[in-house]
Amino acid sequence: MDKSTKGAWLLAQSKSLDVVTGISAARLETIAYAGRIGRLYNLLRRNVPADPNPTLSTRTVKTICQLNNIDRSTREKGLDVLSATGRIDVAHSGAVSVLGATTTAVLETTADLFAEADPTSEEEAVLDLSERVATRPLDRDHATELIADNYEIPTNNAITLIDLCKSTAIIDEEATSRRPILFNSNTFRDGQYASKAYRVLQTLSSTDSKRLDDVQGQLTRQGALYENDVKTMLGTTLYNRLISVGFFDRMEISNTDEAVG
Repeated sequence: MDKSTKGAWLLAQSKSLDVVTGISAARLETIAYAGRIGRLYNLLRRNVPADPNPTLSTRTVKTICQLNNIDRSTREKGLDVLSATGRIDVAHSGAVSVLGATTTAVLETTADLFAEADPTSEEEAVLDLSERVATRPLDRDHATELIADNYEIPTNNAITLIDLCKSTAIIDEEATSRRPILFNSNTFRDGQYASKAYRVLQTLSSTDSKRLDDVQGQLTRQGALYENDVKTMLGTTLYNRLISVGFFDRMEISNTDEAVG
């Protein structure tokens, strides 16, 4: 997983962990730590005025943090960390100057903070599993075995780790069938779509699976593809099956002469 992708997961998952306390919070504390500082950095970047020497006053920094659920301890620790890494400059007055931040810089800095904070194998497993289920639904038993083997986590710990991810909305589960399915609701909307997509994927030949991997790789790199190009890559039959279960989102742009998917 590249730094930008990992940073994006950390930002999103730290928000889910904001309301988690106790043992559960401690289990994923490095994700929460890096993600919250990353969110602070992003807030500072987004609120920098259009000025040759952009600076945010102490009051402005405090206000934007309060409005975005960044508590005092995270704010103070985050400013120290970001200043030490040369991402911002903090004046004696407390005013903050952001030194040329971009979206990519925010994501990569967040990933670096996570790596430097000595994350546990469980925390690495959570990020890996999140990326996997955002790409396609996974059978829960298979997901448990996968993270237990890949990250040398005892099976019982892997089971409770997935339970923790469910309870904090990091990962979603469709449990109406005999074989619960893990998925990401931002990708598959709801459990019924995820289950249908999972069943379709289970029937794919190795050739069709390779074609789908190629399409998903291009979508990841480009963000969108022309419908006709995807049909050509997958074949019309497979394309129609995947569209019918919500595996892809299709949008159409039209005018009086034509419509393009």
